[in-house]
Amino acid sequence: MTARARQVRRVSYVTVAKVPGERAHSIQIAKTCEALARRLDEVELVVPRLGARAAHVPPPRGVRLVRLLAPNFLPLGRWWPGWLMRLLFDVQSIAFARLALVRALVRRRSDAYYTRSPFVAFVFSFIFGSRVVLELHVPPASAARRLLLRICRLFGCRCVAISDALRQQVAKVLRVTADEIGVAHDGYDPALFTSLPDRGETRKRLGLADDAFVMCYVGSAETLGGAKGVHLIAEAFRQASVPGAVLLLVGVEADASVSQAAGVRCLGRVSPGQVAAVLGVCDCALMSFPDEPGYARAMSPLKLLEYLAAGLPIIAPDLLNLREVLDESCALFTPLGDAAALAECMRRLGSDAALRARLAASSAERAPAYTWDARAERLIAFLRSR
Repeated sequence: MTARARQVRRVSYVTVAKVPGERAHSIQIAKTCEALARRLDEVELVVPRLGARAAHVPPPRGVRLVRLLAPNFLPLGRWWPGWLMRLLFDVQSIAFARLALVRALVRRRSDAYYTRSPFVAFVFSFIFGSRVVLELHVPPASAARRLLLRICRLFGCRCVAISDALRQQVAKVLRVTADEIGVAHDGYDPALFTSLPDRGETRKRLGLADDAFVMCYVGSAETLGGAKGVHLIAEAFRQASVPGAVLLLVGVEADASVSQAAGVRCLGRVSPGQVAAVLGVCDCALMSFPDEPGYARAMSPLKLLEYLAAGLPIIAPDLLNLREVLDESCALFTPLGDAAALAECMRRLGSDAALRARLAASSAERAPAYTWDARAERLIAFLRSR
């Protein structure tokens, strides 16, 4: 361990995102910064000023929030085609990165610069080298993105992946050993799962019978412009025909793809605290992803970890990244996109209380390894490792 590494006490998280915000990536950034701030002398979060801040979303606690005035082309997305908006977002990211770099050069206070933006990593690595860490959530799919990542690496930028499967893929792109890339799965907030309201009262408030077998899915119906497979869950629920079963779709609005089956309830978007309360009255939880190869490597879903925190049996597609967190002791696995297999797992859990109890106990046992604080410990160890 070098002297420089031992001196990492001030971290600047610089990225192109709207924080505070309600979207999953905004929550992930805020919670990561809060956990780092509990362990370091100073953590600042530098983001662009992307419109007015939502008053009901609090800023990260213990974190210096800096919102730079930078170009913002996102409002044009309602009129301009997607390809043009992607190009403009890249231009916007580079402009923000240059402004943030000027600020960093003036202040010279941070021991490390952390980001989710490849363009920030690109600009910062020219000056700060190995003090820059890029967190990767998707594999570099295009030739331009792969070249950008290799240039960052050439100037010393280090990488952290959110799953080991993604780390292996990125290592091949960079032509390095996997050990040179860090891994830090996402996390959950255990405070949300303490002092939950009474299970019976919450079921009554939601209109659920005490003896109902309640399954739930938490998340959006779409991601990155494509369907996440919620319609598949609804279809499997219809096929399963479990007596007295209810399917709660949290974060999903009712539409033609899910409103056909009896027992399906779309709750729409709810607050994080309400999500924990809903999970507390459920008997099992469901994961769903698009039928695309990238999802087998590049996802670390926040809601999966909240399912563990709630101590729920989980039905999940058999993907590499999910296997890093789950195994048969806490989950039933199905082929991705197979409604019949999903329906069979629903029937198994609905008819076997002992199986549900065994899987639930294992979920609760492994949950503490995936808190935001545990994630921060892994990130700090990586920042100080070389």
